[in-house]
Amino acid sequence: MSEPETLPTFDEFPIPSYEDWYAAAVASLDGASFEKALTSTTYEGLTLQPIYCREDAQQHTLPGQPPYTRGNHPVAPLWSIAQQIPYTTPEAFNAALRSDLERGQDAINLEGVSFSSLDDLKRVFDSVDLTHYPIIASSIPNALSFVRLLSDYLGQGIAELRGCIASDPLSELACTGVLADNAYDDMAQLTNWAIEHAPNLKTSAVNADIYHNAGANAVQELAFAIVGGVESIRQMLDRGLSIDAITPRMQFVFGIGSQFFTEVAKLRAARQLWSQVVSAFGGSEARMTIHTRTSAINKTVYDPYVNMLRTTIEAFAGAAGGTDSMQVTPFDAAFRQPDEFSRRIARNQQLILQHEVGLARTIDPAGGSYYVEYLTDWLARQAWALFQEVEKQGGLLKALQSGFVHEQIAQIAAQRMTNIERRKDVLVGINMYPNLSEQPLSSIGQPDDTNAATNTLLRAIRLAEPYEILRQNAAAYHQRTGIAPRIFLANLGSYRARADFTTGFFEAGGFEIINNGRFNSPKEAAQAALDSGAPVVVICSTDDNYPQIVRPLVSAVKAQRPETLVILAGYPQEQIEAHRAAGIDEFIHIRANCYEINRWLQQQIGVHA
Repeated sequence: MSEPETLPTFDEFPIPSYEDWYAAAVASLDGASFEKALTSTTYEGLTLQPIYCREDAQQHTLPGQPPYTRGNHPVAPLWSIAQQIPYTTPEAFNAALRSDLERGQDAINLEGVSFSSLDDLKRVFDSVDLTHYPIIASSIPNALSFVRLLSDYLGQGIAELRGCIASDPLSELACTGVLADNAYDDMAQLTNWAIEHAPNLKTSAVNADIYHNAGANAVQELAFAIVGGVESIRQMLDRGLSIDAITPRMQFVFGIGSQFFTEVAKLRAARQLWSQVVSAFGGSEARMTIHTRTSAINKTVYDPYVNMLRTTIEAFAGAAGGTDSMQVTPFDAAFRQPDEFSRRIARNQQLILQHEVGLARTIDPAGGSYYVEYLTDWLARQAWALFQEVEKQGGLLKALQSGFVHEQIAQIAAQRMTNIERRKDVLVGINMYPNLSEQPLSSIGQPDDTNAATNTLLRAIRLAEPYEILRQNAAAYHQRTGIAPRIFLANLGSYRARADFTTGFFEAGGFEIINNGRFNSPKEAAQAALDSGAPVVVICSTDDNYPQIVRPLVSAVKAQRPETLVILAGYPQEQIEAHRAAGIDEFIHIRANCYEINRWLQQQIGVHA
């Protein structure tokens, strides 16, 4: 069979414009608001559109070319797997390090270590070739002293040392309120030493992940990272170093959260902004070295294996954004010392992304996406505006000392917590879809409020913690009394939707739900509620039925047991006053504060004072 002379094309189909698409979308909404139905607003203040077009995308250069938005290298980078070793004794650290290096880890993460003698180092690095692996340590105490110790340990091999061993004075100030008098003197001395003795070692760090884990949005994290880098440059210039001696020895650390596209665009924007800064200083090395750590803010103690899914998304974002090294925090790090199993899973998440997904063979995976290109440019512009605002205040040091940074982040952190409490944002297994039959892997302590919102210290937050404390209260009550705190559902009429809503609403607070199906009358439902012995009753029906059933049901329950709390599922605005007069104690609905109502209810029935 002969081939046709011409192949079919799609020329007969017109290419619709955005205006055509918009008109069709509006028509499909049947009068509903386009903005309310199809757009949403991020914590950065960006209104996300349902579609992005070629006109929205900013064109950038190729990978490996300034401003490095698309990556530092013209080929696909293989990022370093830099998992933290969570052990404090030299022998335990060495055993875990050797095991992990044999199983795919290819960088040595020294964050959190406190080995301070030559004998310690000999045991820590026994049978480990330090010159073969980069070191990641961007917030190590007394970096200068530690490098001197390493120099004694390695001898001439110190020249082969690479990676980053540094302190970040401003992150210490942000978290502790203390700025060491000689912090930048030590940094300058360490940098000068490295130029001569360890030319591949980075000696200055900007730990922007502290802002991320305190609740900052991507714009804030970017801006405070860039202005922190500028502060380090100026401090080093004041101590006699040249710009080209400073910038190649700097490493930036970013947190990576679960908003995938925002996190990808954040790393791309970071490189773009830093290239702009270094060029303004007259530097020739404008590539930003990035180390990423998966977020701590969204990790949970209950349903902890879901954390593996969260960190997989975060690691994917870090890789797609072009990180140079990455630390995936084990799923159980929020509540216990990670063991060999959880370390292996975290390490394998990166290995799968590199070898099975193929991200290590892909140059700028997100490049060319109209949405990602738009988001990258938008984040860069917004972060630059905030950067300039901080610069007008005298730089990051002054902004930290005045409380400006804390106030900015605290506003976003409060929004995040409110949205979690109201279930506008979802943490699976916590405020939605909790599993009350699970046995937690660890107990939960009370929240640390030593760094309250009224001072100028940054405090890492964990959004799940308030709900986890409710669950812990309920478990303690169960152990103390022999029964779980219970809620009875008084279902009448078309009840299923609101009964399901009620179940999820109160299971988030650790309550056991008694659901016996539909009752035929308020009297029958009231008697069943009394027979159950539950201290709380929730009426589930429709707004149309409530005027006929609420008053007789509430009266029947409270006539025999006045202390019983009766809650209505729904919020029929025109009926609220009448239902409150009839004895309804609270209303639950989609806009209600789930956490606050659960906490109030626990207090009312003696689960927790």
